[in-house]
Amino acid sequence: MMCHRVVVGVLTVCAGVGAASAQPLTTYFTYHGDVGNPGTNGLHDLQFRLYDAVLGGGQVGPTLCADDVSVSGGLFEVSLDFGAAFDGQQRFIEIDFRTDTGATCAVPGGFTTLADRRPVEAVPYALYALDADHAAAASDAGLLNGQPASFYQNAANLTTGAINLSGAFSTQTLRGVNSSNTTFAVGVRGVSLASNAITYGVWGESTSTQGRGVIGYARSFTGASQGVLGRSDSNAGIGVLGVTYASSGSTHGGYFSSASVTGTGVYGLASASSGNTRGVYGYAASASGKGVYGLAPRYGVYGQASLSNGFGVFGSAPTYGVYGEASQAGGYGVYGDTVSGTGVYGDTISGTGVYGRATAISGNTVGVSGSADGPSGKGVFGFAPMYGVYGQAAWPEGHGVHGVSTGSSASAIGVYGEAPNGTGMHATGSTGGRFYTTSLMGRGVQGSATTPTGGAYGVWGSNTSAIGAGVIGIAFEGNGEPAGVQGQTVSPTGRGVLGEAIDDAGVSSGVLGHTYSESGRGVCGEAKAASGIGYGVYGIAATSATGYAVYAAGDLGASGVKSFRIDHPDDPENMYLLHYSAESPEVINFYSGKVMLDGNGEAVVTLPAYFAKINTDPRYLLTAVGAPMPMLHVAQEIDEGTLGAGATADPGEAAAACWFRIAGGVAGGKVSWEVKAVRNDPWVRVRGAPVVIEKQLAEQGRYQHPEFYGKPAEMGQNYDPTPCAEVPVESEVEGASGGGAR
Repeated sequence: MMCHRVVVGVLTVCAGVGAASAQPLTTYFTYHGDVGNPGTNGLHDLQFRLYDAVLGGGQVGPTLCADDVSVSGGLFEVSLDFGAAFDGQQRFIEIDFRTDTGATCAVPGGFTTLADRRPVEAVPYALYALDADHAAAASDAGLLNGQPASFYQNAANLTTGAINLSGAFSTQTLRGVNSSNTTFAVGVRGVSLASNAITYGVWGESTSTQGRGVIGYARSFTGASQGVLGRSDSNAGIGVLGVTYASSGSTHGGYFSSASVTGTGVYGLASASSGNTRGVYGYAASASGKGVYGLAPRYGVYGQASLSNGFGVFGSAPTYGVYGEASQAGGYGVYGDTVSGTGVYGDTISGTGVYGRATAISGNTVGVSGSADGPSGKGVFGFAPMYGVYGQAAWPEGHGVHGVSTGSSASAIGVYGEAPNGTGMHATGSTGGRFYTTSLMGRGVQGSATTPTGGAYGVWGSNTSAIGAGVIGIAFEGNGEPAGVQGQTVSPTGRGVLGEAIDDAGVSSGVLGHTYSESGRGVCGEAKAASGIGYGVYGIAATSATGYAVYAAGDLGASGVKSFRIDHPDDPENMYLLHYSAESPEVINFYSGKVMLDGNGEAVVTLPAYFAKINTDPRYLLTAVGAPMPMLHVAQEIDEGTLGAGATADPGEAAAACWFRIAGGVAGGKVSWEVKAVRNDPWVRVRGAPVVIEKQLAEQGRYQHPEFYGKPAEMGQNYDPTPCAEVPVESEVEGASGGGAR
C-alpha cells in the first residue's frame, strides 16, 4: 500500500532562547512520497505538476524539477513551491521519475509518469483557520454578510453581484474607514480589471426620487478638498462622466451647486502644459440641445483657463456649441475675459463658430462686441473652416461685427479673423468692411501703417493651411486699375505689404503672385522716386552660398543694362563699382584657360565632362604667351559626333569627353585659350531663344520708356494713374463709413 500526503498550512511553534527574529511564512512545503516500487533505491530525477482535478483538468502553477533525489525503499522527501496555487480548492500532484543520468531534470527523456495523481490534503487547523470566526456562535462579529470566509471560496454561493449586502440601516450598509494620512490612502476601493468593454470600478445606485447614486463628501472646512475626484490616465479618457438616459424632462447629466458667496457651481481646470486642453467641455447630440447652457443674472457661463492654449469654456454641438442667455439688461449671455489670450473662441465644422444677432429695430445695436485692452490682444478671434467670424445686424445702422481695441500699442487688433479654408473676416455692404471694391480706383483691402518709426505693417496676413491665404483681396471691377490688396506705410522703415514664410524647410513663399493675363505680371515692383537709387524689386539672400537674392525659373529680361554692383574697393563707404554684362543675339557659354605645349609645340585641351550635353557649334581663340607663335593653330576640333551624342544622352548617362588639339607652337611654350559655344541644354532646345518678338495686344501702342521717344508718360506700359501718394491714409478716413469691420 502506498501512502502520499502533502501537508499545507502547518504552523510550527518553537519556544526557546535566542536572538533570531521572527520570519514570515513562505509558500514552500515539504512533500513525502514514493515512486510506487519499494525496491527502488539510489539517486533519481523527479518532476512535479499540480492539477485541479484527479483526471484531466488544468495545470495550476509551474512544473517543478528536483535533481539527484535520494530514494530509499521507493520513498523520498523534497521541498516544493508552486507559489500562490492554493486558494482553498482541492489540488492533485502528478509525478515523473527516472534514474539519475547526470543531466539536469529539465533535460527531457527517460521519465516515467506515475499512474495516479496524489491529492494535496489540508490539516484540521489549517481548514479551521479559513473560518476562524465561526467558533464565536453567539456573535457574527467578523463575518461578511453573516457568512464565514469559506462561504465565498465556493463559486456556487456567489450571485451575479459576487457579494450582495442588504438590510435597513439609518447610515450605511457597507462602510470602509481608513485613518492613514498617507497620500492616496483609500476608505473603499473598487477595481475593474477588464482591458476593454464598459466596466465600472464602483457602481452606485439609488431608486429614490431625490436620491444620489454616488455622493462624495469632503468634510474639511479648509484646504483644497474635493467631494468627488475623477481621474483618467487614458489619452482619450474622461475624469468624470455624467449621463442621463431619460428621453424627456429637465434632466441633468451633471448637476453641481455651490452655496458660498465666492464659490463655483462648476469649475473646470485643464492643467496640462501642452495639447488641446479644455477647462469645461460640453456636448449635446439633440438637434435643439446646448453643449453648455448657462443662465444667470450676470454671467450665463464663466470659464477660466490658465494656459496659453487652453479654453475657459469649450462647447461642441450640432447646433450651438455655447448658448448663453442673460435675463437682465446689463447681463451677458456669453462673456469672455482674458489677460493675453482669447476672450471668446468659436470653432465649427460647417456651422457658425460664434453667432451674434442684434434684432432691435433702433439704436446702435451690436451683434457681437469684442474689446481687447492688451497690446497684442484680439477683440474677437474667430476660427472656422468657412467663416471665422460671421455677424449679422437687422438695422442699417447696426454692426454685424464691431471690434474695438483700446490698447495704446500699435499691435492691438480690434477684430482678428482666421480660417483654414474659408474667410477669416467676411462682410458685405457699405459698412460691413473693406474687403471688396467696385470702384475704378478702389482697393479690395487697404492697410495703412501710419506710425512714423519702427517696423510697421500696412497689411499683415498669417495662414497655417496647406492651401489657404494669409490675406486675399479681390477687386471685381473689369475696368480701370483697382487693387485687390494695397498696403501703405509712411514710416521710413515700414512695409506696405510684408509676406513672410518662416518655415525652415520646403519651398514656401514669402510672397507669391499669379497672373493669367497674356501681358500680366505675377509680381510687379516699381520705384517711383525721380532721383536717388530706388529699387523696383529688391531681393536679399542670407549667408547661404547656394541661395539667390533674385532667381528666374524661366527667361530673365531687362530693358536696361545688366550689371553687378559692389562696394568700391578704394572707397567702400561712399562709392559703388559697376561692371556690365556682355550682350549677344545668341545664348553663348564660354570656357577659357592656359596650357603648356609639349616638345613638339602641341597640347590637348580637355573640356568639362558635361560639355557635350549643353553645348553646340564651338568657336576657338588662341593667344601665344611670352613669345610670338605665328604657326599656332587648332589642329583638331571638337568632334561633332561627340556633341550630337551628348545632346541625346539621358541624365546620369556619361557622355564622351570633348577635347581639341593645339599645334604649331613653340616647344615648352604657354598658350591662353578660349572656347565659345552656343548653349544647347534641354531648356534652350525646347523653348529656344528668340531675338525679335511681337508685343501682345495690351502692350501694342505702348512703350517701356516713352520718354526716350518723346512720348507722354500715359503711353508707358507701367503707367499708374493713381500713385500711392494720392491714396488717403487710414487716419484720414477713420469713422467715415460708420465703423465697419477693418
